[in-house]
Amino acid sequence: MEPLYEGLIPAGAEGAEAAELLISRMGSPDVGPALAAGKRVLMINGTEGAPNVSLGWWAMGNQVGTAFAEHPALGDFPHAGVLSPLAFRILKQGLPLPFGGLRADEMMVVGEGLNDYYLYAGEARVDAGRVLMTFGLDLLSGLPEGTCLLDGLIRYARSDAFAPEGELALIGREQNGWAATLVAGDVGFDHLPFGATQLDVARAMAGMNVLEWETRPMPADVRSASTVSVVWQGGMGYFAQPQGRFRLYLNDAPLLEIAEISQEDAQWGSPDGQVLLAYERDPSTLEFGTMTLTLPTSMVEPGKPLRLKVVGSESGSRRWFGVFRMW
Repeated sequence: MEPLYEGLIPAGAEGAEAAELLISRMGSPDVGPALAAGKRVLMINGTEGAPNVSLGWWAMGNQVGTAFAEHPALGDFPHAGVLSPLAFRILKQGLPLPFGGLRADEMMVVGEGLNDYYLYAGEARVDAGRVLMTFGLDLLSGLPEGTCLLDGLIRYARSDAFAPEGELALIGREQNGWAATLVAGDVGFDHLPFGATQLDVARAMAGMNVLEWETRPMPADVRSASTVSVVWQGGMGYFAQPQGRFRLYLNDAPLLEIAEISQEDAQWGSPDGQVLLAYERDPSTLEFGTMTLTLPTSMVEPGKPLRLKVVGSESGSRRWFGVFRMW
C-alpha cells in the first residue's frame, strides 16, 4: 500500500485506532476487533497467481464469464458489465460461492467456471461493523487498472453509500473447543472460512502428525451435569492421498480413534461408549465443518481448559485433521 498512498498508519501503531477504515486481508487478527468496534474494513484477498482469463482448451476452466455490476464501489473503473481486456491483468482466482449471508445484490463482481461460481467483490455487515471484500483482484501491484479500482473501493468504503444490509455470521462464535494451539504438524491459509485466521493440522505422516491445542476453561459448575461438550471449527481432508488414521487424546490419555476421515457428517466413539466426537460437515466449504466432543464431566477439571491432542499414523499420507484458529 505504501507505494500507492501517503499518510497510512500500520495496524497496531499509535493512532491506528482512530482511523475510519482498516485495509487488511481475510484471516488477519486485526479484522475481528475492528469489526466488533464498528469499524469499516476493506479486505483484499487472493492477489497472487496467474490471470484467470483463459476459457480452457479441451475442457472449460475456472473462467467462462465474469460480470461487473453498475455499483459505486467500482468507482471510475471502466467496464461494460462483462470481463473486458482492461481487467485481464488483474483478474485472478475468485472465492467459490456460496458465501453464507452475502446478498446477491451486494456482490459487485462475480464469475462462473466449469464447476463453480466465484465471488470477486462484495459487501456485508459483520458485528457492529461493515466489510468490503475482494477476492482474486490484483489491486496492490501498482498496475494502473488495479489502482483505479482500489481508489474506487476506498472512496466507497469511506462514504455514506457504504451501507450493506446483508449480514455475515462469524464461524466459531459459540465455540468453546479452541483457545490456543500448542503444537501443529502443518498449517494452512487457503479458503479460510470467515472468522478463522489459520488452519492447524496433523497429517498422517511422520514429522507432521501431531496437533495439540487447549480449549476454553470449563465452567466452574461443570460437574453439575453428567457430560460436557466442547465445540470447535475444523475439518479433515486431502482424500486423494492414501488412507491414514488419527487418534484423539485428552491430557495424553487416548480417547478414541478415527480409523477413516470423512467427507460427510460422521461420529466416532470411545471403546466404552462414554466419549463421542461428532463431525457436522459444512457443504458450502471445501473440507470444513463443526466438531463436537462430548465426554463425562468426571474427566475434566472445573475452571481448567482441556488439553486435546490428535496424532496421525505414520502412513506417508498428507491426509489431515485440523482445527481453526479464530479471531
